Amino acid sequence: MNEASFTLAALHGLSPVLVWGVFSRLLGLTFLISFLSLYNQVLSIAGESGVLPARLLLNRAREDFPSWKRFVYFPTLLWISPGNKMLRSLNVLGVLAAAYIVVGGPFTWLAFACCYVVYVSFDRAIGFAFPWDCVLFEAGLFGIFLPPTHLLPELTALAAPAPALCWMYRLLVARVLLGFGKFKFIGSTKDDWLYLKGFFINQPMCSPIGYRMYRLPLILMKLAMLMMFIVEIPVPPLMLVPGPLGLAAGALISALMLGIWSSGNFGYFNLIIIVLCVSTYDMTTPRQLSASMLVDLQGPWFVTWLVLVHSLCALIAFPANSFCAQSWTYWTALRRVRPGFLTWPITFLRILHPFRFVHPYGVFPPKAMPAVRCIPLIEVSWDGQSWTECHHQFSPTAPTSKPHFVAPHHPRGDQVAIYEGFGLGDASMLHGLIGSGNPYGYTKLTGAHVLVQRILEGHAPSYGSVFFERDTFPEGKPAPVAVRMTTHMLTATTTAERKQTGLYWNREYIGPHLPETRIMPSFWDEIFLPPELWHLEDAIWKRRSKLMQIVQRLAAGDAIDRAVIAGAPELEPFVAPFWSEFLPKLRATDRSHWQGLPDLVEELRARHDKATLFAFERLLGRYSFMLVDKLDPIFFDAGLLPVFGLRKPALDVKSYLHQGMLIHLILCEGREVFERVLAQPLSANDYAPQLTVSNGLYCTALFRFELFVFEAQKMRLLQTVMEPKRVQFSMGDPKLTAALDQIAMRLFGAVEIVPFMREQFRGPRFEGGQPEHYPSFSLDASGVVVQDSELAAAAAAE
Repeated sequence: MNEASFTLAALHGLSPVLVWGVFSRLLGLTFLISFLSLYNQVLSIAGESGVLPARLLLNRAREDFPSWKRFVYFPTLLWISPGNKMLRSLNVLGVLAAAYIVVGGPFTWLAFACCYVVYVSFDRAIGFAFPWDCVLFEAGLFGIFLPPTHLLPELTALAAPAPALCWMYRLLVARVLLGFGKFKFIGSTKDDWLYLKGFFINQPMCSPIGYRMYRLPLILMKLAMLMMFIVEIPVPPLMLVPGPLGLAAGALISALMLGIWSSGNFGYFNLIIIVLCVSTYDMTTPRQLSASMLVDLQGPWFVTWLVLVHSLCALIAFPANSFCAQSWTYWTALRRVRPGFLTWPITFLRILHPFRFVHPYGVFPPKAMPAVRCIPLIEVSWDGQSWTECHHQFSPTAPTSKPHFVAPHHPRGDQVAIYEGFGLGDASMLHGLIGSGNPYGYTKLTGAHVLVQRILEGHAPSYGSVFFERDTFPEGKPAPVAVRMTTHMLTATTTAERKQTGLYWNREYIGPHLPETRIMPSFWDEIFLPPELWHLEDAIWKRRSKLMQIVQRLAAGDAIDRAVIAGAPELEPFVAPFWSEFLPKLRATDRSHWQGLPDLVEELRARHDKATLFAFERLLGRYSFMLVDKLDPIFFDAGLLPVFGLRKPALDVKSYLHQGMLIHLILCEGREVFERVLAQPLSANDYAPQLTVSNGLYCTALFRFELFVFEAQKMRLLQTVMEPKRVQFSMGDPKLTAALDQIAMRLFGAVEIVPFMREQFRGPRFEGGQPEHYPSFSLDASGVVVQDSELAAAAAAE
């Protein structure tokens, strides 16, 4: 017998109880690493002095969701107490439960349950949105049904798990890898063979090895891309074949994970996938699955049914990707499915989602990008004149920033820095497409605003090294008086440059981020908006909230102006001036373009105090909700047929977001028009031909002016980096791409808003002394994305 045959025979001989005993402990170890990683971060993120205190979120949710259902929408033990002691206690409970799983014992199911409950409790407060968080949610939930284990040093479990459970873990690995592959390779072309050339540098946090792999010969880059395609597309289905093929698939996937682990820092992602691949070593138990297990009450029928339901849910979720894993069940586009009863699986998944039952997977866009990092640089001033840079502990911001090996530790602040640099957050108009699924994320303030406010309040010293390098803000030093942020681009130095200068990066200023900011006294009163100010596409959340009191009062016969203040009597004094002053001013304004919008903002702020404008904004949202209640049945009645151009829509708008914009347009026409449409909803079509992005989004931009300026700048930056003179998501055939773009626009109105926003708010007036100097990029002859200045220099040299 040769060596390979002997090894395979030995693996066939592995006892399932040994495999699953080791598997449970490794899964427990992953939880342990996650909770230990959180230990020094949880209070800095969600504590009383944290960047975004959990107490504020739950207090707001308690007011907006007065019924018991808030415990389902926001399931967390923090309802008992959202303070520091509870946060720390939950973290310690997670550590102890995970440690118990590693040690083993008869109550491992209870320890897994504790880990899962703590994870769910932290979700809304911390934001467990990364793919590895999602995988651990699913793996941990089903860990409750794994068999108990013997105490160490004995590694075995007391029994093999239910056969369906073996399949669930194999399928989870396949879903993750196929999900990544489908997003990465659908739409890719020959120009994307060198995708990894840019990725090694522009990934969220590259490692020392990744930093050096950027210099590999191009042929090796292409071979690595080919291997990634093989492991992410044809290999994952082999995980579902018990025996040598499944074992080989697990080994290849584990090898890919080790490669990714060495070149990047993605928390415990690589670890959890390798742990899940251990399930392939049990070649016996999966073969025992039979349909009779669904009805045999003496067997594992409950687990079998649960895995079946989970698998069906996973199939529905599969087409989506990680960046919308939290929001996709709330997409208004899915409410267009007809007949209506076909939407019940989505409704079911939406109900389960707060418990993180199942997720879609797929990250990183499919096109090659330049090997640059666009980062926000924070500077603080203690005198308002001289400025000091603040650097993260792991995410590079300075020319001297060394790449680090960090994983499986997950420094969450460092991880999101690169996304903040591109303005990719919940406060964006893209919230309805790629948001967190949490309506409170749609604020007028970005994550950077919140961190800046905390620095100005003097809380930064308590964060230790969670967000910044150690001793950036020493204890006892007064808080800065001002903070500003600018966007810089980092490019890796050459080997010769690094030897000569000791620098790892060349840093270049490229644009604004946040202008000089002083402390805002009313900041925390405005951080979480009431339901009427949630995103135009947050229709499901609005109907869940106390906002429904408005339409209930209207249906009960209350006058319009009485119904609109239901649950908000403080708005009553502002109702009359809303109709007599505010809307007439808007109606007299040319809203066909936004050139005059900044002047109008200044005029309104000079005429009205902040409280009055906020009341007007709330009334706009509340009157709008009255029309939403009337127009929704008309909009959704035609189903998906208008999306594919097969039927004229009953309400003649492109998307649900356009419906919200149309309602704003109707309100700007005045009270008579509003009441006419309220009484005769189909008359809204009389105003649909007038609708443009400019006049439909005008009211939103008026009240979110600074954020819209920020977003326009970031959309230009995104286009610069992600679309180097070519379309990011292209199917190759221009006609097919155009047709798919039209369908996407009817499903998601943001598709039309993005190009419009990119053209707004240009020039010194909006830059606050931080001009936009975004570089431009193109593909060179070898297929590498480089700066146009480099191409010009190379051409001149020739």
